Amino acid sequence: MARADDCSVPQNMQAVYDDVTRLTDEFCKALLDEGYALVCRRIAAALCRKRSSPMALGNLTHWVTGIIHAAGFVNFLWDRTQKPYMRAAEISERFDISNNTVSLKSKGIQRALRLIPLDPRYCLPSRLADNPPCLDARHWRLHRRCSTCAPEGPRGSLEARADSLLAGRLAQTQAEACQRSAVCGKRAGDATGQAGQAAAC
Repeated sequence: MARADDCSVPQNMQAVYDDVTRLTDEFCKALLDEGYALVCRRIAAALCRKRSSPMALGNLTHWVTGIIHAAGFVNFLWDRTQKPYMRAAEISERFDISNNTVSLKSKGIQRALRLIPLDPRYCLPSRLADNPPCLDARHWRLHRRCSTCAPEGPRGSLEARADSLLAGRLAQTQAEACQRSAVCGKRAGDATGQAGQAAAC
């Protein structure tokens, strides 16, 4: 989950962070919401904190659009059933750069931070309460393995695969818990029986 200091950055990257987040804040507050602005700040800070930060080099606008796109990837921004909703192409149109450039930069960020759909580190604050009850490391590792890091696409492809795998893992976990409970109950019954036999003797 997000920590209180998750927007802290090294001093040598502070100026870059400020320039990037000023633009992501403007975009998100105008077209999305404060939740997306916060997620973008966290992603930017995480990139700035990496050793030999990639954000020290490259075009500022490309970083801005890539971060917004990566935040959208995590939170299913392209899903029409979600609010807010936005087409991925609207990001590139807003900054007058190619959609391919934005997508490539976003993919690089996704790889660098190992982002996954509904990643608990960068999930919208409004969605945290609605996340499935599988936020432990085992379930998120499973989710990451089934993610293809595709920047956008039909909800039925990537999310369905993730949900299917998670549901299967949860069912397996529940079955294991029931099995353990049955074993414990049998042991307790055996122990009770043995104690009764000893008392009878």
